[in-house]
Amino acid sequence: MIENSVHSILPADYAWLCILVVSMLPFLEARAAIPLGLSSIWGGELPLCQVCLFAFIGSSISAVIVLCTVKLFAKLSQNNKRLSTMHKKLMSWFNQKVLQDKGHMIFATGRHAKAKKWWFLFVFTAIPIPLSGVWTAAILGVIIGAPLVVSLSAIILGSLVSVVLVSLFCTILSGYVDILLVALIIICTLTVIYYLMSWLIGCIPKKSKNKGKI
Repeated sequence: MIENSVHSILPADYAWLCILVVSMLPFLEARAAIPLGLSSIWGGELPLCQVCLFAFIGSSISAVIVLCTVKLFAKLSQNNKRLSTMHKKLMSWFNQKVLQDKGHMIFATGRHAKAKKWWFLFVFTAIPIPLSGVWTAAILGVIIGAPLVVSLSAIILGSLVSVVLVSLFCTILSGYVDILLVALIIICTLTVIYYLMSWLIGCIPKKSKNKGKI
């Protein structure tokens, strides 16, 4: 019943377009687009190579769009005092909380700085877990100051590895693809809610410990 309703709204002829669009969406990306394409929602499984191809194309397109957009924002922030301050605070927080290793900067300016940034973005994108996809990697590429070519090549190749890993996982669990798709959507939703609530709680001003004391 549900499959027939979905099939009437999203006919199999446009399945490739749906896979392409889902792979471009934040949080879902290729890790959700691949099990979607392999699920029985279309009234029959699509070829694995076709699903992987359109999932990879969608991820690559979103990588270019997000990376160029964030880089443009970073460039515009240089001429805006408020945006520049926000950008500097974000970079400072990320450098202190994420990129430090025993007090030494991982991406210090030096001979191997570009290589370290490339491998960081590549591994980050290749691991198919929530919040580690193309969108987040593109933002991180700008924060760590990686050149456009370095960021784009690392993210696209990392996305290719992620597509292969997800397709292998779906092949192994071929009889549970529908359940896997639902589980991925639930995990991504809960992850977003968790980080959103954490951010909102962090924005609430804390009461002074000395308040009420004489």
